[in-house]
Amino acid sequence: MDIAMIDDNSTTLKLVEIKLKANGAIKEDDVFFKYTNAVSFFRDYDAGKYFDLIIVDHDLGIGVTWGYEIIMILNSSGYTRKSVLFTSDETAELKSNVSHVNAEYVSKRSSGDYDPYERLAGLIEEVRLNNKDVK
Repeated sequence: MDIAMIDDNSTTLKLVEIKLKANGAIKEDDVFFKYTNAVSFFRDYDAGKYFDLIIVDHDLGIGVTWGYEIIMILNSSGYTRKSVLFTSDETAELKSNVSHVNAEYVSKRSSGDYDPYERLAGLIEEVRLNNKDVK
């Protein structure tokens, strides 16, 4: 399985990878591609790199494309697999917008019995189960 994650914080990228490997969501033969900006991601995507799951932070820095916009670009380009907006931005409007596209909203904030990494792990498993060509 090829998973892409876009986040302007390289520490967050590494932390997510470590947490998902630790709970078994990322398997030994999976590849976790880490991008710190949309430009490098779209360079690979436009060159034909296909991802089974794309995880995007919403706030990628001042003056750059928002994560929700990246998901909209993916949808308009024909991307049909799961994309995830993984963010601390918890506005009702953003959650509503994400629910209308082929994407999931996952809050980065843990609270009570909610663990964002378990939620991401569940979405990875869902992609594996729903797409027979994904290992």
